[in-house]
Amino acid sequence: MKKITAFLLLLLCLASFGQEDEQNKNFKKVTETETYSTRYSDGKKHISTSEINEYYYNKQGKITQNKRKTFYKNEPYISTRTTYFYNTNNKIDYTETIILEDSLKYRTLYTYQNGEIYKKTTSYTRNNNLTNYNESYNYNLQNELITCVFLYSVMDLYTENLRRNLITTFTYNKKGQMIESDWTKSDSTYKYDRIVHVRNRKGLRTKDKIFNKNNKHLKTVNFKYEFDDKNNWIIMKHYEKRQLTKAIYREIEYYE
Repeated sequence: MKKITAFLLLLLCLASFGQEDEQNKNFKKVTETETYSTRYSDGKKHISTSEINEYYYNKQGKITQNKRKTFYKNEPYISTRTTYFYNTNNKIDYTETIILEDSLKYRTLYTYQNGEIYKKTTSYTRNNNLTNYNESYNYNLQNELITCVFLYSVMDLYTENLRRNLITTFTYNKKGQMIESDWTKSDSTYKYDRIVHVRNRKGLRTKDKIFNKNNKHLKTVNFKYEFDDKNNWIIMKHYEKRQLTKAIYREIEYYE
């Protein structure tokens, strides 16, 4: 149960960011397969699949559905399907997500202010426990996202209530591209990290520098890409100390 609860929190948090470096024009379907590398005690390197995402888009470039399958020890673990519904302004009105293993279904509502997303609200009941998840967004005068506040709570009839307050601050460059994300002001239950995102002229991340709450440099992740004939990346590899740690492979289907 704890694994599934943690997975739900991770799923909700990750849904906030989406595909940051995407240019969704003419995308019909994108399939992303994420793998990671581990070196066992025998010295051999093993490649495992961590998750597979399928993204579906309409002809206006809006995402309509996301199918996600996660793996645990290289075996299928949890599968979800999220469907996106839009309002008359062509902005996301709400999403419906179903966890296929136990048919748990929940809805995330979107609220807007001055044309920008102001809040996302999710709640669901599972095993007599009521879970509430809220995200609040703050912008600067240029309508750039500068702060997100994530509030996660579970009302449990049998154990202590769980409540997490996650706060992240974003910094942008003059092109509106995120160059820093800072989680260090979150509550003590969250791992404190500040990440500096280094980008190339195309806006793609080339390097992530990760620091802890005391501004100590923990590690650097380098990114290398391969592109298709439409100049969209189809392979993104993550390296730490010149060692491949993760790779994402994409299959892109375009509208004609």
